[in-house]
Amino acid sequence: MSEVYRFPAVAFRPDEYLQAKSLDEVTSILKKYGEEARVVGAGITLHELGVMGMLSGVRKLVDIQQLGLDYVESQGDVIRVGASTPLRKIRDTDLFKRTSALRAISDASDFVPIQIVNTATIAGQICTGLPILSLPTALMVVDANVKCVSWEGERVVPLHGFYVDYFLTDLKPEEFVTEVQIPKQPERSASAFKYEKLSAADYPLGSVGIRVALDEQGKCQNCRVATGSLGRIPMRAMKVEESLTKSTLDNQTLARAADLLSKEIDPITDLRASADYRRKLARSLFKEAAEMAISRVKR
Repeated sequence: MSEVYRFPAVAFRPDEYLQAKSLDEVTSILKKYGEEARVVGAGITLHELGVMGMLSGVRKLVDIQQLGLDYVESQGDVIRVGASTPLRKIRDTDLFKRTSALRAISDASDFVPIQIVNTATIAGQICTGLPILSLPTALMVVDANVKCVSWEGERVVPLHGFYVDYFLTDLKPEEFVTEVQIPKQPERSASAFKYEKLSAADYPLGSVGIRVALDEQGKCQNCRVATGSLGRIPMRAMKVEESLTKSTLDNQTLARAADLLSKEIDPITDLRASADYRRKLARSLFKEAAEMAISRVKR
């Protein structure tokens, strides 16, 4: 075991663990303690963040698992997913498995090991701010929004503008995410999510999600492209989206878009892969995801 995990530089020692019974209780605690409080769902990343010294100022942990935020509901033109909904439910929900426009979400939720799939929550995946997590990338391509609640009220934030930097989101200290909202998708649309790992239990070296909407002639009327694990944040590739819109998605068009994506991203170099490798990986994953999404539209 590495020394950093045995002897963290800064101790993580919260003095209170609270099981909230209402939204008002959570917002009151966050208002009172600000950055000294953290909302907890499954708590998957708490230990790792703690041993890295990133939670040394946290004194209160607020568990929201008893607030009834585990749901997937379709209401009118919006699909609402509660903050405490586990990846397993998202993966297995027919709405995501069988709706071509939403297939990227199901693709990205099928993560191993099984313990993470069973316990990790959608809000945890979003709020941690780690680019290696899969769901934010998939949710971006379906224009998902997050509902942030505080003692002042609530606001709805587009997910593609939610990420600021590594581990840093637009969430304010007195806010917490209660729901993810997915709007109605364009007609004749489909999505897909592809990733590359070193091993089955690893986090991705890179991931790409895409959603395309095609007309009867096969021309792209609308699209979304997003990446994860390639840079410091999950991000929309808007230049690539612009290049594909109103185009026929043949092999040449997709090849040009793949090259453009490799230039639009700002890849990182770490122990797992170099920036140059990630640029090449982005091209390959984009083409795979695009071809899969296109095939799903035509079925």
